[in-house]
Amino acid sequence: MKNYELLLHHIQNGVVLSRLEIFNALKTLYHETDNQQAKFCMGMILYGLSVRVPTPEELWGLVDFVEYLEPSLLKNKRKLPICEPVIGLAGSGKKGIKTFNISTISAIVASAAGCFISKAVSKSVSSVTGSSDILSAAGVNIDISFEKMIKIFTETGLGIFQIEKTIPKFDNFYGGIFLVPHALSYALAAIVNPILCDSIIYGFAGKNIEISSKILHQIGLKKGVVVSSTDDKVLYIDELTPLQYNNISYIETQKTSKNINLTNIFGCKRCSPDELKSSIDINGQLDIFNLCLSGKASQAQNNAIAMNTAFMITEAGITDNLKTAFEMAHDIIMSGKALKQFNHFKEMVNDLGEDR
Repeated sequence: MKNYELLLHHIQNGVVLSRLEIFNALKTLYHETDNQQAKFCMGMILYGLSVRVPTPEELWGLVDFVEYLEPSLLKNKRKLPICEPVIGLAGSGKKGIKTFNISTISAIVASAAGCFISKAVSKSVSSVTGSSDILSAAGVNIDISFEKMIKIFTETGLGIFQIEKTIPKFDNFYGGIFLVPHALSYALAAIVNPILCDSIIYGFAGKNIEISSKILHQIGLKKGVVVSSTDDKVLYIDELTPLQYNNISYIETQKTSKNINLTNIFGCKRCSPDELKSSIDINGQLDIFNLCLSGKASQAQNNAIAMNTAFMITEAGITDNLKTAFEMAHDIIMSGKALKQFNHFKEMVNDLGEDR
């Protein structure tokens, strides 16, 4: 029996596995000649671990495997030539409630507030638009080279980096085959950012955010938060929202708060999932994107953006008061600064031209 087959039997019967067992099984699986069967087994392993909830040790084995394929994943990250803190922003995706592009817009607003935001972006697998899709639809050339993006990032405070380019070998093996969060969703998108970040805000579309926070801390991401939100404790969003329940786990202290009502903290109105839902197609998503940046979105949409922006602002040290940061975000949106910031970013990206 091959080691990955034995691994599946262990997972099926609830056996906790070691870091090395996970790594060795996936390494063997990767080198199988039948790529279709290998992908199928990979899916079974990742879903099986997530159903019984993985341990940080098991998650570390998964990360080891990704690093085996992409040796520079946790090493050789680029440090920006600035003194200000850099905030990494990423999400697991595969959310249970399909929304407009909350985190992408929040990153733009935060950069307009003076934050340096390094945003990991990807194409959609289970939603109408991923962050790459909406930015492309809005006229941003996301295929710009890494070096040119570094230049833009340093000047504008906003950098976007495609996950597919950061981990090409692993993406070829793994990408596009999962519709809901799985074991790697606890960590992968949080560690693929090619920029050396001082803090990270990571959205995980599930309830067990403390596991994500713990593995990220063990890997070496010492500062930041892992967040999620839900209205029914079944379908989760990988961002903070004005829904009934929000979950926050601080990576540095490992303090976790679950099922909290953030609307009480921020002094805003609670909303329903329908008020945050995505459009049915990319054109509709683009309309929402433009309305949000122009200050013409609904109160619920603006509040969701401001909530996530507030955590970026506080992580950047601009203020240590979340409610003040929340109000700053609203002011930036309504004053037109967010739209101006986006247009400046887009103009810089497109002026540098498409790589040839």
